[in-house]
Amino acid sequence: FSPVDKCLATASADATIRLWSLTDFTVVRMFEGHSQSVLRVVFLSGGAQLASAGGDGLIKVWNVRTGDCTATLDDHEDRVWALCFDRGENCFASAGSDSTLLVWRDCTQQVEEREFAAR
Repeated sequence: FSPVDKCLATASADATIRLWSLTDFTVVRMFEGHSQSVLRVVFLSGGAQLASAGGDGLIKVWNVRTGDCTATLDDHEDRVWALCFDRGENCFASAGSDSTLLVWRDCTQQVEEREFAAR
C-alpha cells in the first residue's frame, strides 16, 4: 500500500508490477523491465518510488509518477526473494537465493537537494 496515495502495488509472474487505484480498483500504471517473475515490490521515498525484486536477480527502482526505471541494482547472483524498507533510516534490504543479504541506502533526497542547489 502506498504511504501517501490511495493505491496498491502488486508483483506478478508475468514480469510486471501493477499500480492499482483503491478507489475504483483499476490499473493506474504498469511497470515493465524484469525478464522473469517479479517476486516482491515495496514503496520507497515516501511513496514517490517503488523497488521491485525479480527472479532475474535484479532489483529495479521505479518512479511512481512517470513509470520510468531510475536504477537497476544487480548485485545478487540469483532470485531476489525479499525486500524490506526502513523509513526511519531511508534504506532497504534485499535477500536472495544466493544466500546474501544486502542493505541499500535510499539517497534520493540528498541527490535532489544537490541538484536543486546547483541550479
